Amino acid sequence: MAIKEINRYQLILENQLEDWVSKNNSVRFINALVLKLYKDKPGLFDNNKGHKKTGRKSYHPAAMLMLFLYGYMYRINSSRRLEQETYRNMEVIWLLGNEQPDHKTISDFRKDNSKLISSIAREFRLFLKSEGFIDGSLQAFDGTKIKAYTSKEFLNAKDIQKRMQEIEKDLQGYLDILDKNDRKDDLSEQEEDNQEILVLQDQVAQLKAQLKEQEALLAMMQKQGIKDYYANDPQAKRMKTLDGFLPAYNVQVGVDAKNKMITSGFVSTDEGDQHLLLANVEASKDQIGIYPDTALADKGYATSEEITAVEKNEVTTCVVAMPETPNMKNEAEGIYFEYNEQEDYFVCAKGEKLICTGTKIRKGKEVFIYRVVKNPCKHCPLFGKCTKDKVHGRKLEMKLNFKDLIKYRNRSKTEDYQKLVEKRKAIIEHVFGTIKMWMGKIPILLTSQKKVQIEVDLYATCYNLRRLFNISPMSDLLIKLENYTFKMV
Repeated sequence: MAIKEINRYQLILENQLEDWVSKNNSVRFINALVLKLYKDKPGLFDNNKGHKKTGRKSYHPAAMLMLFLYGYMYRINSSRRLEQETYRNMEVIWLLGNEQPDHKTISDFRKDNSKLISSIAREFRLFLKSEGFIDGSLQAFDGTKIKAYTSKEFLNAKDIQKRMQEIEKDLQGYLDILDKNDRKDDLSEQEEDNQEILVLQDQVAQLKAQLKEQEALLAMMQKQGIKDYYANDPQAKRMKTLDGFLPAYNVQVGVDAKNKMITSGFVSTDEGDQHLLLANVEASKDQIGIYPDTALADKGYATSEEITAVEKNEVTTCVVAMPETPNMKNEAEGIYFEYNEQEDYFVCAKGEKLICTGTKIRKGKEVFIYRVVKNPCKHCPLFGKCTKDKVHGRKLEMKLNFKDLIKYRNRSKTEDYQKLVEKRKAIIEHVFGTIKMWMGKIPILLTSQKKVQIEVDLYATCYNLRRLFNISPMSDLLIKLENYTFKMV
């Protein structure tokens, strides 16, 4: 038969561990990156371990960091699975110098070294910016909901209050029984019930402790403004996802248009993206040192306050897809208003002026009021569609920054703007699809906003590594890294 037989007796092993890893293997860049950072900025790696002269020596933090970079890049995020890789995966054995930390040591390193992990994410982005892999002038921003590491079961204020009422009812029942026993005249009857009394007293103590816990939990939720409480991760928020309402975090990411590399990433507990555009732009400035010339975002970020705040410094131009508004529907029916900025008035579709009559508070915010002069509206052919106010006629309520919004809407109708809106999808959507595939069914393994940020930094750094390996030969990358210096801040 033309089939190769299994023959283990002619297998020739390499002479040393170095021979098992090729010169172009990606682990060589991970090793060089971490060791270069350790050489230039050793203070980042000081995690208060390995200082004692007695006991077993601590694993080098550089080696542990390499393990996590390798693991997250190849979709191995579990500490137990990473421990297994240290015994059987030759690339991992080479990276760690044949050391085998146990899963608890691996897990503790990830939880306790958020500063180091976030630092390598930032320093690597600065390296990419310095070497021209990240341009930074055109960036797209978007967010996605990532399920928290907790069950779907949650408590809200009503659930806790209902539970407190049940505890108080049970507690009162036990207290009544004890009180009834105390009023017995016959001592012999009391002695017979002593064992039952001890059991009741123990149950009363337990119920009082439970009641105290529920009261403390309710007070904490009210103080922190928490609506839904998840026991395993109290900081998680109930958010609407593609799989329904789940305990989740809102992960925000910025992506550079040049090579589709991640420029920023942070974890938010906001249920929507409406108030996060400025935060994204500021995060990009913090991570790669510059503001983008143009910031692309979808309609989830389309709030005039955020757009105005971003463009206030005239450094960044926003290109945000605008959702369809009632005014757009009215325009299709011939109901529209044009603004005369020089004389500060609006003109309706029938040529009538609406002038500013002052301001008022609407839903907690100050707005300008523009009203039609006199009241020709009741004789207008659009009466009933445009307004139904027979006494005062049509009224417009405009935000204080409405002039900026009008300019922005006019700009959003241009052809160049529309092209950039379409380009956004090609820049950023692939990032979320890839990272979510790496995450798998259980996307994150840590709890609390701060610790979830650790995993987001790891995924973002590994995504940039994979992009980099697809762009440039390994030999060139190693030379660039050798000649680069991580600057002290």
